[in-house]
Amino acid sequence: MKWAELEKSVRKLLLSRNLETPSVRLNALKKLSNLIQSKLPNIYDSPSTMLDYNKDTFKRNLEKVKKKKLNGAESSVVNNFYDILTTSTKIQNNLKSVEFFKPEELKLFNRMRRKKYNKDSKAHKNHRKNIYNTIFKKTNYWAEMVAPKGFELKKDHWPFLNEYRHMIFKPYTWARIYRKKDKDKFIFFTVGVDAKEMSLVYKIDCQWNDTRKFLNNIQVEKFRDRIKNSPAKRQEITLNQLKNYNWDKLRSETEIFISKYTELYDKIIKYVWEDKIITTNEKNKLVLRVPPEAKKVRGKSKKKSPSEIDYNKRNKENKILGDFGEEIVKKYEIESLIAANRPDLSKKVNKVEDGEGYDIISFDKFGEEKFIEVKTTKGDKLKNFPISANEYRFLKKNKKKAYIYRVFNAKPKMKFAEYFIMDFKKLHELFIREDLSYIMKKN
Repeated sequence: MKWAELEKSVRKLLLSRNLETPSVRLNALKKLSNLIQSKLPNIYDSPSTMLDYNKDTFKRNLEKVKKKKLNGAESSVVNNFYDILTTSTKIQNNLKSVEFFKPEELKLFNRMRRKKYNKDSKAHKNHRKNIYNTIFKKTNYWAEMVAPKGFELKKDHWPFLNEYRHMIFKPYTWARIYRKKDKDKFIFFTVGVDAKEMSLVYKIDCQWNDTRKFLNNIQVEKFRDRIKNSPAKRQEITLNQLKNYNWDKLRSETEIFISKYTELYDKIIKYVWEDKIITTNEKNKLVLRVPPEAKKVRGKSKKKSPSEIDYNKRNKENKILGDFGEEIVKKYEIESLIAANRPDLSKKVNKVEDGEGYDIISFDKFGEEKFIEVKTTKGDKLKNFPISANEYRFLKKNKKKAYIYRVFNAKPKMKFAEYFIMDFKKLHELFIREDLSYIMKKN
């Protein structure tokens, strides 16, 4: 890596961090570059030799030639130098042992896509091994190379899809890259291979259907509205273009893409997940929200005395609200399965008899059952809600299939509500039990 490349990488990193005053760090970067060029030419000519020194030792050397201590911004920039050089060295060492994507690998991936996997077939086992060791591993290397500082990545390790209870060869790979704070927002940069088109693809994408975690239909519409006219929707390197590429060119091109569209990525997440004031146009919607963070408990909730409670009125209101919550969740589950091309399963979604320990039987797109208990309130997501001993036991017994859909901000007249999903573990992270109620943990 040449000094100009290192300086450019640090500048790009600083601009991607949404700092309040990036000019302070950028000025520090410029001063350090000039200082190193004039006083430490060996480092300037070969930046990787910086790694021959311990980071603190190198900072002391800079202070000697500067004849004063490094300020906070300058010290931070030196940390950036080391982070980028360490990552670059690691990547270069990896790439020496990893060949670039080959046309024959993409052609095999294309031939096997969506074929039903026969575990007793030796040929299928060999194809699975070959595809994983080439297409999948190289996709993950690609993601490792281009993930910016402050971002995490989720590698793609599974070469199959479950479809109608059968395993089929996956028709794509996708390694996901996202800010750490956006882990549960289901919107990310992706890099991967499209088996059908036999092409390398990088883009901003979203997870709109999965067994447990995905954007709802309204959020997907909002995502597509923002991405539809942008080049960030899809960039492709075709089979014919592949011969003109190597790891360095692919990395450079993808890094430029991520840097260029990070601002758009942030805006899309804000738009898709914004908590808007409900207007008369927002009807017939159930909107998915991220679960709140678990917080420390401080004391118990204040309870009204029995003489203050109008039980008849409360029971009637709870019945109306509960029925509304169950109906809007049932409708949402049916629409989600239809959108996932599973109308057969959508017909099986239904409310169950009282006493079962849950309210609605539904399915994921692979046909696995979901037992849904709906808890609905008019208040916000922090509002207490009751749960019976039977419901609690069922949720505990069926941890892998049972969920609470915590519906809040319910507006029956507008047929609008928001919700988040909890399994048994999440329930105990967010709530404590008090008699037959669960109380939100508060500061």
